[in-house]
Amino acid sequence: MFQSALFNGLARIATAVFNFVVIIVLSQALAPAERGTAGLYGAILAAAQLLADFAGGSTIPYLRQQYRLAFLLGTYRWWSAVACTVVVVGIGHFKSLPALHVVALWLAALANCQATVHQHALLSCQNLVWFNRLMVLPAAGMAVAVAACWIAGNLNVESFLIALIINWLLTSWVGWSKLKKAHEANAVPAVEHSIRPVFAAGALNQSTQLLGLLNTRLAYLVLPVSSLGAFSNALALSEALLIVPGALGQVMYANLVQGSGQRDRRALKRPLLTALPMVAVGVLALLVLPASFYRGLLGPANGGVGPILLVLAPAMLCYSVYIILSYWQSAFGRFWLNLIPIAAGLCFSACYYLRLHHASPSVSAVVATLAASLVINALIAVVLFLFRVGQNRLLRP
Repeated sequence: MFQSALFNGLARIATAVFNFVVIIVLSQALAPAERGTAGLYGAILAAAQLLADFAGGSTIPYLRQQYRLAFLLGTYRWWSAVACTVVVVGIGHFKSLPALHVVALWLAALANCQATVHQHALLSCQNLVWFNRLMVLPAAGMAVAVAACWIAGNLNVESFLIALIINWLLTSWVGWSKLKKAHEANAVPAVEHSIRPVFAAGALNQSTQLLGLLNTRLAYLVLPVSSLGAFSNALALSEALLIVPGALGQVMYANLVQGSGQRDRRALKRPLLTALPMVAVGVLALLVLPASFYRGLLGPANGGVGPILLVLAPAMLCYSVYIILSYWQSAFGRFWLNLIPIAAGLCFSACYYLRLHHASPSVSAVVATLAASLVINALIAVVLFLFRVGQNRLLRP
């Protein structure tokens, strides 16, 4: 398990590095308006995938215990086509994008959705090697493509769009070719025949992802513009700590849904006891670095990153517990137990921000609110887990 988690963590780090390269190249090569357009196109692809994953997505490893993989993939394909059409055409019309760009974005978004579902399907077949490779491949492909266009002197919005299409089509094809072999060796009999549980699981899971993203990004709406740079960098550094629990939780989830791991609390104990010390070491490393280090690394305007990390980083240690517990609950189909803590944390943040709507909130107050909401997420998740354990004991004969 820990070797698989190590490779998963390295794949996440490599993906982040390649994405960072893309951001740097686009920032250097494109004019501000073109950078904004490229950012918009990336957001469109992300929004289309968010809607498409209501038909499965990351819940496919769990759903495959009850459905044939062909049924799950077929359902996802037609729904993702609808989702991409709604998102791309809708935003394209609202932003008055060129018709050719809308068509290209639709093709890139659809290929992106297919590549992602192939990746999760490979995880359901316990092909963790290609699951990790398909995580890195599109990021590496985009980094190479934009760098090559930059060196050739023809990097613009159109070449960026072409790179997106080729990159995601290639990734989707590679995933499908590997999936056919893995599926033949991991056939699972069908039990369910209704489509409703597929969308129910996907909707709960995607709602959790959306609320979690909204909780951490809600601060952008209330913070003064002058502090957004330091806050963004501190948040990115803090979230990097979550690579460890994310990797361990992902592998635990795959093992549990395939029945190859212990389906009791011992399977949860090991990733928790491994992740928490590692995240704690990362927290200490971020806290002991002086402000001069962050100014040198991120620029002179980012000396305020240190004080923000002093509050956010320990909160991420608590949030790591929620992440691993969320993978545990997902493996048993209890997606609503992941949604409740996230919703509670978001409500806490939103109530505070609404109270400061007409005021000028300090950065420290906003950061403390976000940190408190993350701790609330973790505490409620632990309470729900312990309640579930106690309930199971009472019902046990």
